[in-house]
Amino acid sequence: MDLKSASDNIHPIRGGRGIQEAQVWEAADALLQDGLRPTIERVRQKIGSGSPNTVSPMLERWFATLGKRLEGQSGGNVADREAQQIPLAIVQAAQQFWDVARREADQVQVQQTEGIRREFELERSDLARRKPICSSAKTPSSRPASRSTRPSPLRARRSRPWRPRCIRSTKSPRAC
Repeated sequence: MDLKSASDNIHPIRGGRGIQEAQVWEAADALLQDGLRPTIERVRQKIGSGSPNTVSPMLERWFATLGKRLEGQSGGNVADREAQQIPLAIVQAAQQFWDVARREADQVQVQQTEGIRREFELERSDLARRKPICSSAKTPSSRPASRSTRPSPLRARRSRPWRPRCIRSTKSPRAC
């Protein structure tokens, strides 16, 4: 990042004493070039002075213009710049390899899906042959003769609604 071009378009906020916005921007640029994120404390340490309340709005403006400055300097993203350096024949060959690989992967996916679908249909038809459909299931007339048609006392008791048992006490007017 060019430090001079970054500080050329900065207007000083304060005159005379204190730190200038250009100093904050140059310190932030230097920190960024060193691979560090420019924070208020790091910028203050780099400059050697300045109040956090003074540095903070200047650093905010630096961050606000950083994207535009990087875009103007780089002329696009890294992938575009690298692609421009690769010969056209290699780029076209790589694109062809990619297209072939995609088509083959699609074919494999279709074949696997069809295989699974066939297995599913075979299992479905096998189950249909083994078990009868609900309409042909056992009916009451097909019960064994040894069973009585009268419900068991347990079943009869379960079918009644539940009521609490009577607890004998002197307070209860109801007799059991």
